[in-house]
Amino acid sequence: MTSRDIQPERAVLLPTSGHALRHRAEEIVRGIAAQSPDAGERMSAQEARQTLQELRVHQVELEMQKVELRRTQAELIAERRRYFDLYDLAPVGYCTVSEGGLILEVNFTAATLLAVAWGALAKQPISLFIQKEDQDIYCLVRKKVFDTRAVQRCELRMVKGDGTPFWAYLETSISQDESGLSVSRVILSDAPERRWSEKKLRDSEGYLQALMQAIPDMVWLKDLNGVHLDCNAKFACFCGKAKKDIAGKTDYDFLEKGVADCFREHDRKVIESVQPSTQEGWLTFADTGYHGLFATNKSPLLDAAGKVIGVLAIARDITERKQAKEVADDNED
Repeated sequence: MTSRDIQPERAVLLPTSGHALRHRAEEIVRGIAAQSPDAGERMSAQEARQTLQELRVHQVELEMQKVELRRTQAELIAERRRYFDLYDLAPVGYCTVSEGGLILEVNFTAATLLAVAWGALAKQPISLFIQKEDQDIYCLVRKKVFDTRAVQRCELRMVKGDGTPFWAYLETSISQDESGLSVSRVILSDAPERRWSEKKLRDSEGYLQALMQAIPDMVWLKDLNGVHLDCNAKFACFCGKAKKDIAGKTDYDFLEKGVADCFREHDRKVIESVQPSTQEGWLTFADTGYHGLFATNKSPLLDAAGKVIGVLAIARDITERKQAKEVADDNED
């Protein structure tokens, strides 16, 4: 037997642990001995030297492979750290969402933004963190992105794990996971422009406060999405809520759907036309049960640049005036 006879066996040696390598070497030696028990006796001095040289070369090769494995392991650790820095510590949230709306993967920033433990978001419906009134917005965006394969963007109200609402900007695109299934990649961030608009709107409230509280009519102030920012005591009585429980909510949170729909449609008309508008309608107070006819005037609230940032509404009770007019009309007849 020569050194060439053991080369095929040398190719199967893998640099794993020292114990496993020794065990594999012993198996090879036992296999050679079984095939030719007296091979060692017939081996010439030249063949023995060649075999020894092969073993030395093989030992060097194993050491080189061990060094290479260590280098590869170090590169993998460095790559994992870069991935953590680029993905998990990115300044915006990243979410991978299934076609059915389940969160599959999320980075640390998104978990922080949603105030939920990092590992607790997997397999949760993303709709769980979207305010009920805005879930249709996300559903439409998700449908469009899967239908058109084009990037879709939107702003909507989300809810943190502790129930705190906030405005979020979502940018959604389509990708494929490791198994080839279509998933959506969602970039999630707080909406700074929305916060700035709300700040400007709240700054405008200062000089309105005294006026709002002095007016005997119902007065309330909302942003572009129908979220209440402030109101006077009369409007709070109508809603049957404390002022602090109205701020941050929409009409759908405390009014009948038909009334809320009517109010919202009136808001949109004022926002789109940038013109005041008056509507009449019968309203019932939640605290006293009083039922009366009210003329509601809504005006667009503008910032210094003339951009609409909210709606100011004043509702006046015209029940007695309406009844007096009806009596006068009857007397004329």
